[in-house]
Amino acid sequence: MSTAALSVSSIAFPPRGVAVDRAAANDFVGVLRGWLADATDRVFALDAQLQSVGPDASATEQADVAAAFLAHQAIGNRIAAMDAPDGHRNVVELCYQTVIADDGSPIAATLSDACVLFEAMISRAETSLARTATTIEQSVRLRGTIRGDLDVAERLAQRLGDQLRHVTALGERARRAIDALGNDTSPTPDTTELERLAAEIAMVRTSLEAADAERQQVIASWTAIPSRLDTMRAQETAVREMRTRCEEKVRPLPKLAVPSVAAVEAPLAIEQLEQQPWPAVEPQCRTYLHHLDRVQAALDEAQRRYAEPLRERDELRGLVQAFHDKAGEAGLDEHVDLDPAYRAAADELWTAPCDLAKARDLVQRYIAAVNGITNGETATTTGDGPT
Repeated sequence: MSTAALSVSSIAFPPRGVAVDRAAANDFVGVLRGWLADATDRVFALDAQLQSVGPDASATEQADVAAAFLAHQAIGNRIAAMDAPDGHRNVVELCYQTVIADDGSPIAATLSDACVLFEAMISRAETSLARTATTIEQSVRLRGTIRGDLDVAERLAQRLGDQLRHVTALGERARRAIDALGNDTSPTPDTTELERLAAEIAMVRTSLEAADAERQQVIASWTAIPSRLDTMRAQETAVREMRTRCEEKVRPLPKLAVPSVAAVEAPLAIEQLEQQPWPAVEPQCRTYLHHLDRVQAALDEAQRRYAEPLRERDELRGLVQAFHDKAGEAGLDEHVDLDPAYRAAADELWTAPCDLAKARDLVQRYIAAVNGITNGETATTTGDGPT
């Protein structure tokens, strides 16, 4: 007969007053001993479960486990009495005697009732302790998360000089909620407030981390400002030199002022930036960096605009020379129609200042003239020169 995970409800207790022979008695007691072995495993596992919960176990849970041990001992004593050498003669009688605990308290009126009650005690305590363990695990997790987030938030709030009162208030609320949960003796303590606080504190930590990341980014940009200003001053010098060249070499000139880097105020000292509260200094820093960006953009635009006329003049020079070479290859470099056009374009391009609008028109006329002749005629040499 298999007795693994046997429930007392499946055990057939003999009716009151019947006689059973030795073999039947031995079989019955064997079934009870198998059931008790499984019940013993459960009651000791229950004790281990209680120990893992520790002081967080409720008084009811502790009393249930203690009562289960008393019932287990009393039932074990009764089954041991049945298993005595002459116990088979009293098996039925022993089934219907009141089961008494060692402390003298009655467990149940019959052995069957005691076994049923014992199983119910274990099941109730197992369920209750499992629920308590889950609540404790959740509470420990929440408390750990809250403490970790608060540590980070407090450190960042001090560094940034931001949300100090808010973080302090959250810390006080968290301490009160944790204490209240620890003092809650109900079977299922309410962790709603702790969960709400954990979410709120996590949001504050996230916002402070974002602000600190921005602060670190600004500080990194700030340390590069002296080098950046040196580069901008060098660029300004180059652009002013380029504007002077434009004034000498081409017209019309771009109507664009060159920004003065010297007019940019000195930046806030990095030591002050790091020491002042971030909410107070952040707008000032961003305004300064934005101003630098605008000056840089103005320098870049001035550089582009003053470089463009000189570049166009050089391109027009290269273009007219290329077509002059093309005409020369065709023996038309001194052609009666082409040479004046070339001279007019070249004279304008190599005049200072060069009138770009006029030069552009003269170059286009010369190109058109060269293309018109070279596409329709082949040069021949006569005594009068090419025709």
